[in-house]
Amino acid sequence: MYMFQDYELTFDYKHVDSEKPSARCVARHGQTVVIVIASIGEVEVSDCVPLTVNYSERFYSVNRIPPGFQKREPRSRDAEILAARLIDRSIRPTIDEFFNRSILINCTVVSYNRACSPEALSISAASSILNYMGVPCELVSGVALNLKSNTWLNGPGTTSLVVAGNYYGLSTLELTSSQLSPAEIIQGVQMASAQIGPNIDFIRTKLKKCRSLIAPAPMEYKNPIIDPESVIKGYFNSDQNILEAEKAKYLTPWNNRDAGLLHWKQIVRSVLRTRLLSGLRRIDGRDFESPRPMHATRDLLSVPHCYVTRGNTEVLCVVTESNNQNDSQLYELLEQNEVRKFFVHYNYLAGQNMGISRREIGHANLIRNALKCFVSGDRAIRLVSEVFQSDGSSSMSSVYAGSVALGNAGLEMPVVAGTSIGCLTQNSSYRFLTDLTATEDFLSDMDLKIAGTKEGITAVQVDLKVRNLPWYILEHAIHYGYASLAQIIGSTVKHSPGRHEYSATKHENGTGKNDHSSARHEHSANKQEREHRPRNESLKIATDDVQPAQTPVKDDHKPRSISFKLSGEEAEAAAKVEGISMYNDVLTTTWDKVDSTMGSILGCQTTCIKVLKTTTDGIEVQFVGDGVRSKIQLDTKKELVPGTYLALSKTKLKKWKIRSVLNRAKR
Repeated sequence: MYMFQDYELTFDYKHVDSEKPSARCVARHGQTVVIVIASIGEVEVSDCVPLTVNYSERFYSVNRIPPGFQKREPRSRDAEILAARLIDRSIRPTIDEFFNRSILINCTVVSYNRACSPEALSISAASSILNYMGVPCELVSGVALNLKSNTWLNGPGTTSLVVAGNYYGLSTLELTSSQLSPAEIIQGVQMASAQIGPNIDFIRTKLKKCRSLIAPAPMEYKNPIIDPESVIKGYFNSDQNILEAEKAKYLTPWNNRDAGLLHWKQIVRSVLRTRLLSGLRRIDGRDFESPRPMHATRDLLSVPHCYVTRGNTEVLCVVTESNNQNDSQLYELLEQNEVRKFFVHYNYLAGQNMGISRREIGHANLIRNALKCFVSGDRAIRLVSEVFQSDGSSSMSSVYAGSVALGNAGLEMPVVAGTSIGCLTQNSSYRFLTDLTATEDFLSDMDLKIAGTKEGITAVQVDLKVRNLPWYILEHAIHYGYASLAQIIGSTVKHSPGRHEYSATKHENGTGKNDHSSARHEHSANKQEREHRPRNESLKIATDDVQPAQTPVKDDHKPRSISFKLSGEEAEAAAKVEGISMYNDVLTTTWDKVDSTMGSILGCQTTCIKVLKTTTDGIEVQFVGDGVRSKIQLDTKKELVPGTYLALSKTKLKKWKIRSVLNRAKR
């Protein structure tokens, strides 16, 4: 008997007789039971793993009769679609990228207990059944936690954290909170990672008798020669003619054009990643820590709204209020329906895309999670995000536009912003990218969407393209993302969250009264206390003077942090120093204390520097603790790549000697 989160956990596997290779897993965690059926289909040539995940909840699992006229389970509800997306993001990166057979996974909840998360159980069952069938993938396990009284507890809750991963790192993470600090989030991640290991061990004991690996179907392969410099020039200069010429030349010898396109994308991704890892600038000319300029306008419509441009991304958020209780959203859940006063709809490429996709439902939920802790009251509030053009970060741009639009509608809203953080990994080194574009999202190994205020983080979602992300990189990414978020919020022009004077509209709610007139009457008592912006004035985020997130900033925000992995001797020394906390030989400290921290570990005068550039007479560096730039001489034969962090100590001859290399940037 194996106990997980105080409840027994079991997995039972069986092959299913079918035309396609199929298998069934019955997963039990306490009184929660999920049946997962997986089948392997025909060959599909695609630039991503051909995986489809469905998730459904039966009402008899909680002894309920389905509502509605037909009295049976309806089409997939939003909650089920969100759970299916979570399971998909957990197992997709773990499957071999060259596996080209279609995979269909159906998860059905047939018994439910609130203390045991069916979503986390489905993640473990779906991953294990693929291993049971012989699909080449890594085994992962899901864990659900909730925060109560500043303590992380097992099971789902209002402040929820779902983590999926294995020994080596994370496969996905999803957080809904009310302004948590990075340290609190990392504490929950560490608790989840400690539970994942024993789960993986238990599942492996159940998978001793599994089928042999299912090999990918053979595909055409050719190796035409391409010019990497032409590809780089085409992307960095936005020259489509060069790219199309190189692409046509590469595809000429291929008989199967789809297979050729797949290999073309993989080669382009490899070329551009190598260029970014070895360079100092990104494709659009920004450095790695700078966000794109963001401009917000709220004088286009006669209703509360905000129009935001972020690079080539354009988003319009519009708020509608109603005093009619029938205008609230009835959100169907398994145990009981929930009446939501505040709800969000997200329309991708408004006017071009017909129908509602899973992606739109997922982005709407992410935006709502980022804003909902600041919205209260008895009125029904609908926020609609219209995405007219997207070049990355459309959901995070919608978070900022939504907070401004809600402030214009009369709600007491702080500045809520969001950004996406990418990560390029190579061997033991990694590099973060702030505010990803669509091309960088394609190149990056990670897309961490983080939203919140200067007081804390309200929502996090992590998507991966690699099999796992080491836990210490995730912790560093959360600190880095929050520092970048604080920069964006600090760079906004100070504005009042109070509403504009909007003209009355012709729309009337169910009570026959105009919503905006009644809302103005409700807020007239404190109208004089609000600061109003002229109708023609815009909100602007100036990024020219924004300092990189990895350098010290003299402001009122929390100190910037750095995490790095120590060697064996340094880790032992750090463990003996009072006041230093470590996790898996990874030490996290603030920039203003990094010199004293490293000095305590190494037992001598120490300083931490960042290599800016190398010259014939020395290297130009920046001292991390105080931000001073200087040139120093180092007695070393190592090639110091710009972007490398070094811990230096003074020898008896008063020369600087390298003692440790932190976050080495390799060519």
